[in-house]
Amino acid sequence: DVGSGPMDKTAMFQKMGFECSAVDDLGDPWHKLDGKTEAIVNFGRRMGIDFYSQNDEDFTIPFEFNYFDVVTSIAVIEHLHETPRLILNSMGNHLKPGGYLVIVMPNSVNLRKRISVFMGRTNYNPIDELFYSLGSYRGHVREYTLAETKYICETAGFQVVHADTFEHIAYGNLPRGLREIYLLAGKIIRGFRSGIIVIVRKPQDWK
Repeated sequence: DVGSGPMDKTAMFQKMGFECSAVDDLGDPWHKLDGKTEAIVNFGRRMGIDFYSQNDEDFTIPFEFNYFDVVTSIAVIEHLHETPRLILNSMGNHLKPGGYLVIVMPNSVNLRKRISVFMGRTNYNPIDELFYSLGSYRGHVREYTLAETKYICETAGFQVVHADTFEHIAYGNLPRGLREIYLLAGKIIRGFRSGIIVIVRKPQDWK
């Protein structure tokens, strides 16, 4: 799990029977609050996850090449200040030929954002997140559409086996009646839904 954060999602894979490893620099502001980093590391250890803490100067993934059956990147790529080609290449190096890479990120053109723009509001994260950030901004730098996510994966040499949107934000953020309307709209036009998931396979001749 590349960019694992608090390893909550990694732990779900571990509980399902996977033997999980994770890397993250734990550099988000909330990670640095008193005791949070230690709590995250201890949680990963209790769950049996092989965790490696990166740092600002070295984002090495210290595991074997061509080793993992599955590599995940969940809510990471939209935070990058540099080209996604670099992280895709790095994850591909560690994936077995024939293995699967799972990319999950927010949908830049979901219904909520389309309505916001129509109403004259921003489709970006709240401005306060950027204005009051300290040091390098850790929020969303560049969100993607489903077509763009497929494009970066295919251009990096992977074979797309599944690509779709999914809904996850509406369940906790909208009252019941409005939520049902929002979910129905997402069923009719799948591009309205909040999240993107693209699963790709590493071909035998991947470079």
